[in-house]
Amino acid sequence: MFLPCAFLLSLCALSPFTALPSAAAAAEDASDIADTRHNAPVFPRHHPCNCYKYPPDTPYRHSSASSTSDINKRKRGRGARIAYLIEAHNARTLDDAVHLFRSIRYPGNIIIIHIDSKFPMEAYHNSTLATEIDACKCGADVLVESKFSPHWGKWDMNDPTHYAMDLLAFDSRFKDKWDVFMNLSGDTMPVLTPDRMAELFDPHLGPLRGINFVTSAACETGLHPTSVWEFPDGWHKKTHYTHVDGEYIGASVLDYVDDDGNERSQRMDTYFGSQWMSLQPDFVAWLARSLKREDSLPSVYRDEFIDSDRLMSDETFVSTLLMHTHPFNETLPRLLSRGNVASFPKIYSTR
Repeated sequence: MFLPCAFLLSLCALSPFTALPSAAAAAEDASDIADTRHNAPVFPRHHPCNCYKYPPDTPYRHSSASSTSDINKRKRGRGARIAYLIEAHNARTLDDAVHLFRSIRYPGNIIIIHIDSKFPMEAYHNSTLATEIDACKCGADVLVESKFSPHWGKWDMNDPTHYAMDLLAFDSRFKDKWDVFMNLSGDTMPVLTPDRMAELFDPHLGPLRGINFVTSAACETGLHPTSVWEFPDGWHKKTHYTHVDGEYIGASVLDYVDDDGNERSQRMDTYFGSQWMSLQPDFVAWLARSLKREDSLPSVYRDEFIDSDRLMSDETFVSTLLMHTHPFNETLPRLLSRGNVASFPKIYSTR
């Protein structure tokens, strides 16, 4: 569903999110394929609105479909409201984000755009993306922010994502108004139309409903996170998370207070996933709420990352928490023998 990061779900060998040139090639003759015909880096100052005909804003969202009429509505693209976070950090990703925005603007969707604060906002205000947002949101709720200055490999790489989670979970503008959260780089491109995405993630009948995707299949365990213990000895990722100053320490054991006020200990075996995820509202709300409480498992785990100066935390923090927390560790996709998703076997990866 998305492409340079190709965004979401692979159909056969095709991923929902993909690189821009590939997206254009894939889009030529398929009705499900998103509008990716605008070749970077030359952009018109304004692109005519290409809003989709059937917004997903119907009572079907809130009750199970029980008739042929309801199912036909679903086929017309009515389903999940998707909340997106788009991250841009320079002129290239800002320009690329124009393609992405054109392909996900859709009635009922939420689009939060975070621009690295190291990049001047004046450049954004003079950009094609700003012009496009002002001219045509297609009914999406769009918010543009520039609050954080992430540094590669450091904990603050997580800040825009956690900020967006907090907004979606608690801000009255967005709370309870979305069905799935996806974070994307500005140079990501969807290969499926927004109505098809809404159908796949529909919270009642969609084949991808209720699933937390915390990896994109670029690992040996596919769409399930990879335990650090599955890496060979000496592999840099394994060594980084199991050694301090060259000395083996194994997995951490963290003391924390659970949601009911009980003191607990948890062995935190590290799981590698992807920094680009597709998450359900209950997990997002739990994580955002927990990070507000200093003695929660997510907060204690975050502090360990910062104190130990762990790298790649954006690839391990969420996936490790999900794997160690009930009932969320039961919401990973069920996979078939070839690694594809059982509820929708065309999907082998999310990007």
